[in-house]
Amino acid sequence: MSGLWMAAGLLVAGVTSPTTTPRPSEIIKRNTDLLLAWQQPSGGWEYQHLLGSTLATLLADKGHATTALCALALMEASGFKEDTARRQAVERAQAYLMKGLSTFTTPLREHVLGWGWIYGLALFLGNTNQEGIRHCLAAFSKWETRGGGWSYSTTQGIAGPHSFMTAAALKILREVQVAGYEVPKALLTRGVKQLETLRDKDGAFAYELVMGGRMSLPQFPNTHPEASARGPLCEAALFAAGKGSVDRLKTSLDLLIRDWAHVHARWQAKDANVTPHAGPHRIAPYFALFGLWTAAQTLEVLPEADRPAYRDKLLALLLPLEESGKGWSDLPPPFGRNEGTAMAMLALLALEKP
Repeated sequence: MSGLWMAAGLLVAGVTSPTTTPRPSEIIKRNTDLLLAWQQPSGGWEYQHLLGSTLATLLADKGHATTALCALALMEASGFKEDTARRQAVERAQAYLMKGLSTFTTPLREHVLGWGWIYGLALFLGNTNQEGIRHCLAAFSKWETRGGGWSYSTTQGIAGPHSFMTAAALKILREVQVAGYEVPKALLTRGVKQLETLRDKDGAFAYELVMGGRMSLPQFPNTHPEASARGPLCEAALFAAGKGSVDRLKTSLDLLIRDWAHVHARWQAKDANVTPHAGPHRIAPYFALFGLWTAAQTLEVLPEADRPAYRDKLLALLLPLEESGKGWSDLPPPFGRNEGTAMAMLALLALEKP
């Protein structure tokens, strides 16, 4: 067992006996089993079977992004090629996504499908699913906001881009480009420019731009805790575009770690208050796992000597969020368990990398 897992396990358990230290393989295995059990007959990890509640109705289309995340987590865990159950689950997930993401739908649904296109593209790329890649790539140009970037709310020039969604879109588009697929250069250039506009001088990122180019900021400075969970993803996207630096990446990670107590407190209150951006710092509970996962992904571009300390810190923040026998969740269960568990698994897998 690595020193990373030993140290984090002891910190989480609050004891000094190595026998209580969680092994990475054990954590990944038990959560892999949960994801396999939670997949619906449709092939998706979705909420349609729970449509009796108002929240489930609001989240009905969220199944596309969630399905892609769950399939990615199953794929990236070791032993995938030899695991028939996982391979079949991923095949069913791709079929589900091809059916749901193959047509460009109404603006009312685009805010949810946007994440489906981002994560779906990552899944299709990992499986060399040419048809899926083409469908998702076509959506990025249609879904782009006025002036560049991408928004989770509405499209067709009505809303400005959101920093974290623009960063996630840029990340996968560059991966697709590196893999040899054609991505319009202007699409990337516009997205990078918008994301740069959203970066504050102290390294934090504003939530979004509104029409006219004005920043939509909360009542607090950008460095308040609400901004911390999106920082590493945004900074990594600019770094990949040649608009960042290692120091900026480390600053974004430091801000997340510094403000984690506030992010964690909002995550803890998720069952009592599902209102997005509630509480004293306007933090949404689902930013906790998203922030840790995307922060874990940034470590691979840091100098090797800087990685262990950040790995230890991120792992120590992530492990206590697992709920015994229920995986991880970022909304009141069962609504947040699918994507929460998938993001946590992807974070753990990223933290295992040298």
